[in-house]
Amino acid sequence: MRNPRSHFLLQRRTTGYAKAEATGSGDFQSLWDGQAAALGRELPAAELTRRLADAALARLRR
Repeated sequence: MRNPRSHFLLQRRTTGYAKAEATGSGDFQSLWDGQAAALGRELPAAELTRRLADAALARLRR
């Protein structure tokens, strides 16, 4: 089976990523928001952290 990440590795090698990274440039960063970006909600970091912690604890209690 082909490595599903192989196209990302090839992209990094062929786009000048290493050179840009060495100079501190973010020009070749892979930025992905995915299909769920529209589901995001603005909320304070403390609230997000609390929700994540609550969800994790609930899963651990199962």
